[in-house]
Amino acid sequence: MLVIGLRNSGYIKGGGCTDVEYRTQMSMWCMFSAPLMIGCDLKTMSEENKSILLNNDIIAIDQDPLGKQAFRVMRKDGLEAWKKPLSGNRIAIAFLNRNSTEGTVTSSFEALELDRKYSIKSMMSGNMKQ
Repeated sequence: MLVIGLRNSGYIKGGGCTDVEYRTQMSMWCMFSAPLMIGCDLKTMSEENKSILLNNDIIAIDQDPLGKQAFRVMRKDGLEAWKKPLSGNRIAIAFLNRNSTEGTVTSSFEALELDRKYSIKSMMSGNMKQ
C-alpha cells in the first residue's frame, strides 16, 4: 500500500518520508504496474500529497493497457534506469537515485536499450516539462 501522506501523522515511527521520497515511491509503483491503494487520511491530505497522488501522467503509466512491468536497464554508483514498455509502441523510463545526495544521471539511448528515436517528456517533481 502507498504510504504517501503519513509524515508526522503518528502512524509511522520516525515521521514518514519526505515529499521527494513519496514522489519516488509513487513513480516506482506506477513503473511496476502495482495496484494503487492510498494509505493516508483524505480529509487531512496536503496539497503536495494531492499533487503526487493525482498526477494523471504517472497514473496513466501504471494503468497502461499493455500491463507490462518495468525492468532495470542501467545501474551504476547508486543511480538506476528502469524501462517500462507501454501500449502504442511507447516506453516509460524512470531514473532512480538510491544515494542520500542529489546526483545527475547521464545515459545513452543504447544503455537504455532504445534502438530508435523517441520524443521525450519529463515528469520531474510531478510537473510536466517537454
